[in-house]
Amino acid sequence: MARNRATAHRYRGGESAKQKLSKALADTGAGVLEDPVLANAFGLAAGVDALEGYAMTGFTQKNARKLGLREDLGGDILIREPDFVQPLEGGQVPVAAIAVDLMDSISTREGSAGRAKLEELLNAI
Repeated sequence: MARNRATAHRYRGGESAKQKLSKALADTGAGVLEDPVLANAFGLAAGVDALEGYAMTGFTQKNARKLGLREDLGGDILIREPDFVQPLEGGQVPVAAIAVDLMDSISTREGSAGRAKLEELLNAI
C-alpha cells in the first residue's frame, strides 16, 4: 500500500517558486525538517533546504510551467500527488506518512530516521 501511495514529481526551481509551493503543499518527508520540533521528533537536525509535500492530483501539471519548475531527478523539490485526499485534510500529513516518505529519501540518515519512527509507531500499537 505504501509503495503506490502517490505519484512523485521531482523538480528544480528558484526561491520564488519554492516560496509559493511551500504555501500550497502539505509538508512531508524532508520538507518537514524546516520545523525544528518535527525534525527533532525524527532525531534529525532542522534546516534542510529541500521542499517536499503533497498536492492534489493534477497540481503539478497545472502549475509546474507557471512556477518555472524544471523536471530534474536530482532536484530539491519533490511533489507527491496521492489518489486520495486524507493526508491533505487540514494541511497536516500524519506522522506515519512522513516516516514512510522519509524512508524513500536518497539520504541514508533520513531513510533510517523514517524507518526508526515507523517502527516506533508500530510498536506503540
